[in-house]
Amino acid sequence: MKFSYSWLLEHLKTNAQPEEIEEKLTTIGLEVENVQDTGKVYQSFIVGQVLEERKHPNADKLRLCKVDVGKEKVDVVCGAPNVEKGMKVVYAPVGSIIPVNQMKIKATKIRGVESFGMMCSEYELGISNEHDGIIHLNKNEKVGTSFAKISGLNDIVIEIGITPNRQDCLGVNGIARDLAAAGMGELIDKKVINDKGSFKSPIKIEIKDKPACSAFAGRYFRNVKNVESPDWLKNKLKSIGLRPISALVDITNFVMFDLNRPLHVYDADKINGKIIVRSAKNGESFLALDEKKYELKNGMCAITDEAKVLGLGGIMGGESTGCGLDTENIFLESALFDEVNTAKTGRNLSILSDARYRFERGIDPNSTLKGIDLATQLILEICGGECSEVEIAGNIKKNLNEISTSCYYLSKRLGFEVNEKEVIEILNSLGIETSKKENSIKCKIPSWRHDIHGEADISEEIIRIKGYENIPTKNIRSKNKINQNILNRSQKNIIKARRFIASIGYDELVTFSFTDAKKCDAFGDINKLRIVNPISEDLNILRPNLLPNLLNAIKKNKTRNFESFSIFEIGSQYKSTSPEDQLNIACGIKSGEKYTKSWKKEQNDFDIYDVKEDLISLIDFLMPSNKKISVSKDCPSWYHPGRSGTILINKSIKAGYFGELHPRIANSFKIKSKVNIFELYLDEIPNLEKKTTNKPPLKLSDFQVVTRDFAFIIDKKISSEEVVNAASKVDKEIIRNVEIFDLFEDESIGQNKKSIAIKVILQSNEKTLDESDISKISSSIIQSVETSTSGTVRS
Repeated sequence: MKFSYSWLLEHLKTNAQPEEIEEKLTTIGLEVENVQDTGKVYQSFIVGQVLEERKHPNADKLRLCKVDVGKEKVDVVCGAPNVEKGMKVVYAPVGSIIPVNQMKIKATKIRGVESFGMMCSEYELGISNEHDGIIHLNKNEKVGTSFAKISGLNDIVIEIGITPNRQDCLGVNGIARDLAAAGMGELIDKKVINDKGSFKSPIKIEIKDKPACSAFAGRYFRNVKNVESPDWLKNKLKSIGLRPISALVDITNFVMFDLNRPLHVYDADKINGKIIVRSAKNGESFLALDEKKYELKNGMCAITDEAKVLGLGGIMGGESTGCGLDTENIFLESALFDEVNTAKTGRNLSILSDARYRFERGIDPNSTLKGIDLATQLILEICGGECSEVEIAGNIKKNLNEISTSCYYLSKRLGFEVNEKEVIEILNSLGIETSKKENSIKCKIPSWRHDIHGEADISEEIIRIKGYENIPTKNIRSKNKINQNILNRSQKNIIKARRFIASIGYDELVTFSFTDAKKCDAFGDINKLRIVNPISEDLNILRPNLLPNLLNAIKKNKTRNFESFSIFEIGSQYKSTSPEDQLNIACGIKSGEKYTKSWKKEQNDFDIYDVKEDLISLIDFLMPSNKKISVSKDCPSWYHPGRSGTILINKSIKAGYFGELHPRIANSFKIKSKVNIFELYLDEIPNLEKKTTNKPPLKLSDFQVVTRDFAFIIDKKISSEEVVNAASKVDKEIIRNVEIFDLFEDESIGQNKKSIAIKVILQSNEKTLDESDISKISSSIIQSVETSTSGTVRS
């Protein structure tokens, strides 16, 4: 948002200098992005007059001009098509700097002829994008006069950044209100004449699409003269980078930047019948004022008459009813268009306009008639004519937003005691009407503040105006808690897990928390995860799982001939938009070659045992002791049903999954190779805090280790884990480890039978085991396994 210091002074009575204004704007949240002293920028540019003009002897498209610049007459080579003898021009002498490109003017030879200085276009001066010809000044301007002085550009132009919630400051009046509230002066209440009109408008208005346009006000003017705008109006628009066009168009632009009220003016004689606001139809089109043709779609808000489309509501008018210098009768529009519809339409058609910028952020509904009143006053003063009564269709919504707060709440939220009298003064200065009831302050929010919804917003307004520097600084931790941990247990687990997974050879990926709904049907209910206004069509839901985005990454890399992966991500996945349904997950993927074939070894691909080992190692790292890990078969639907498992901690806590990705899911992502994955629910890791950080003493036996092998024939439905558990529980003091080293299946050992061989490591802390000890334990192991599995020892 650009505005000039002189324009601001029409709304703010102040003694503050521009530097003070700039500093205060930033402190109240209207960050100053650029300041330009146009008086200094244009100080070297003066009024010149072309005395002679003739063809350049060595170039067909260049002209050789003799220019009077006051103190002297200079030769200038010019390529502008509109240069002519006698015209007054803007002359840039040797040594001056051209604003648009910072080029320094030098005396130089152009096609063999010396040229001293330059005659400038509006584009070269940074006034507008008009570069087809040089500026043609009024013939009454005195040669040698400063161009900045006659053009009104000897001013300070300030540009501020407007956040989406502060649409009320897209007008100079709104900026002045905030500055007045911050103690920089007094807001000037500019009186606008409310002309009732002398006749009924011959053009009526009908709204057929009320969701897209809640209210539409208009006024008919007859016998106007669309003249060139007066200097004060042209200079205001030029100061903020707008090119003056004609009085009628310039007036609507002025009102938009002065009051933040977009208007549009139609040539009334080009309107057929009444104005109709309706939803556009597929295939309709219109030629806009930017001289581009746009194809409309269903749902777009079209302004039409009974024969054609006149424009797009809240975005841009059409060429067919544009006003020219021959316009005699006009119709002035001031309407309220829906923010979302305006934003979608502008985005779909790639139209960027000042009106769209304002309507999609929200317009003060009460400015509908204020804008018409101000524009009416200016049109009658500059263009003459007479106006009709205001024609209104729809309803201008009333402001019913009221919030109650208290000094107790404000003090508690801001961290220091606030004075009730000061609070009321600040709120009233911002246009927030207040009334006192016991300890409560009732606040009636003005119609131009769409961003204030609750007590927290009221507290923000208080501290914004009072100054953030008034918030006392305190240590975030009290002295008695100085040694307590900053990170909670969940945050520590995330950091530890990230470091550990990276240390075992995985590469970390960081993907969006959003994903494509089309790829997530298999990962749960996505209806509660849809985003109302997604940043793109393929990121339209919160991710129900980390896998879709990781699989997309694998797919992209495989198309670039990267076939082997060890990747992981740690982040949040969601069941719904509720905070309690946000889960912290560590997800790892291994796919492709584990070892590449060479003269030393055969090729070996990653399998589910690799990811199972990594998952168990990760759990061991996060939870070193006091746990028992077991595996069950019930896995989610995105895992291969026969090549996957669920990790249980202490038989009751479902900590995560491992296995091969279901082929159906892999095919949907166009991945042909096997994908092995693990998922760990970091929030499910039990919190078993140690009372001490000291490790228990290490106890190593001095006696000999004994190994014994056993083979059992059991049913195929019996898991290997049951065999291991049955052997391990016989004597936990002596049996140090049990592991499977062979699996054999054949009809020779029986139908639906399998043979499992285990190695048992025995060691005592008290003595060397003799043959009788070993035989006794071996018999107990055989008995325990046979009892638990209904199997038999294999001879």
